[in-house]
Amino acid sequence: MDNLYIPDLATLEQIQEETPSIRTLTLALDRPRTFNCQPGQFIEFTVFGQGEFPVSVAGVSDAQRGRFQVTIQRAGKVTKEVFQLQPGAKLGVRGPFGNGFPLEKMQGQDVWLISGGVGLAALWYLLAQLQEQRGRWGQLKLLYGARSPQDIIYQDALRALGRDQAGPQVLLTVDSAANGWSGRVGFVSQLLPDSGLDPGKSVAVVCGPGPMMKATTAALRKLGLAEERILLSMERRMQCGMGACGHCMVGSKRVCLDGPVFPLAEISNLLEEKF
Repeated sequence: MDNLYIPDLATLEQIQEETPSIRTLTLALDRPRTFNCQPGQFIEFTVFGQGEFPVSVAGVSDAQRGRFQVTIQRAGKVTKEVFQLQPGAKLGVRGPFGNGFPLEKMQGQDVWLISGGVGLAALWYLLAQLQEQRGRWGQLKLLYGARSPQDIIYQDALRALGRDQAGPQVLLTVDSAANGWSGRVGFVSQLLPDSGLDPGKSVAVVCGPGPMMKATTAALRKLGLAEERILLSMERRMQCGMGACGHCMVGSKRVCLDGPVFPLAEISNLLEEKF
C-alpha cells in the first residue's frame, strides 16, 4: 500500500454465511504483499461504486500472500451491497490500521475474551494468536453472547473449541431461546459473577454492542478488575479510518488513529456518553 488513500485491489475468494445478516469473506490481495496485521487492527473495505467502511480483520490465513478474513454485518447502504457479492468480485482494501491488542502486556496473565454479537469478529484473530502461542498465557476463556441461537457466528469453530481440551474454556449464552436450545439464557455479563475470574492475574478484552460493553465493564469492575486490565475494542465507532471525519471521537481520542483498542482507564469517564 504505497498511498494510504488509494485502496489495493483484492479478490473475493470465499464466502461463509454465518447468519442471514452476517457473512465472513476471504480476500486475497491481487498484488501480493505481506499482510502485516496485528490482532485488533482493521481495514477500510471498498465496494467500488458504493463506498467504503471500516471492519476488523477476523483472521489471516496466509500473510505472505495477503490472504485474510473479515466478518461483515448488513447494517447500512454499503454493507448491504456486500451481500450481493459473489466469489471473484474485485474489492478495495486500505490498511491495516490501528494499534491492535498489546499481547506483550498479556503475557503470563489469564486472558478473558468477552464479546457479543458480531463483536466476536474483532476478537477472533486475537484468539487464534493466543492459541498459537499458548504457553505465553495462563487460562484462556471465551464468553460470548448472541440474541438467539440462530445469531451465533462461527458456530462450527466454537463447537470445535468446546471439544478441544487444550483450547480455551468457552461459555455461550443467548438473550432468548426457543425450544431446542439447551444452553445458557441471559446476557453475557451475567456469566461473570460466578466465573472464577482472579482480578490479580487476569486481563479482560471486550467488544460488542454498546449496552453489552457497558454492562460487562461494570461487572468486571465489581469483581475488582483494575481498569488498566480491561481492554476495549471500540471498532464499532469508526468511519473514515484516517482521523479526518471526526465520527469516531471519544473525548480527545480518535478511535481510528489512537485505537481502536483502549484500556478502560483511558476512556472510562466517557463511556456513559458513548455507550
